[in-house]
Amino acid sequence: MLLDKIWNMKYFHFVKEIIICIFTLVIFTQNLASDEIVDNTSYIVYGKLLFTPKIPLVEINTSLLKQADTYDLKFTLKTINVANIVKKINGHGAVQGKLKIDSISPSKYFYDLTRDEKSRIINLEFNEGKLISEITNPIIDKSGLSPVSEEMLINILDPASMFLIISNYYLSNKCKGSINVYDGKRRYDLNYISKDIHNNKIICKMNQIKLGGYKDKDMDPLATPDELTVTFMNTNGKYYLNSIIGNNDFAELSIEPK
Repeated sequence: MLLDKIWNMKYFHFVKEIIICIFTLVIFTQNLASDEIVDNTSYIVYGKLLFTPKIPLVEINTSLLKQADTYDLKFTLKTINVANIVKKINGHGAVQGKLKIDSISPSKYFYDLTRDEKSRIINLEFNEGKLISEITNPIIDKSGLSPVSEEMLINILDPASMFLIISNYYLSNKCKGSINVYDGKRRYDLNYISKDIHNNKIICKMNQIKLGGYKDKDMDPLATPDELTVTFMNTNGKYYLNSIIGNNDFAELSIEPK
């Protein structure tokens, strides 16, 4: 079944998780410069294999409160249509932190996700980029995973805050450097690998380096790295997010406003 292949493909887990969180992108990008409450906004996540039509997979609703130098995002997500047949997902969460012109610093991250009949709650707390508290229910069995050392948990971000950076051309240091991410299980880096400028468009590409929290088979050094392509468009002299596409050798996920 096409949908089943998209949802369970080897080496596709990272891209799937990336796009499930991707709802934060457009809302954060459009409101970094103003203090306001943003009402609920909806998006649809689509998946497709090579040479096949895209299929709607997930609906996401968000609400953002930005005041002075702080941000507070709340979100819900659920699978839709035929995606429910393969793997039913319902989730909600929130992240709070400090927001500056050229940097962000999360303080609390919460995520409650149910897949089919299995649920998991993740609570992370940070202080100046360092993980200071981690509570998951049920506890994640990490015995069969590659280790995540204490040194790896310094100068890190949660997944939602990470998307705030990559969706904003200026917060991302104009698509330079790397972003260190920890989601309560996996520790990985996102590295900018190229930036192309075409007239009024900037296309930035990133890949993922898996550092810890993975099974041995997922750490295959010969595997093609998963990639994100982030496109910004010039509007009145500033670059704003246009699209983000996650893909590997076999499939692609994207997000569009509902």
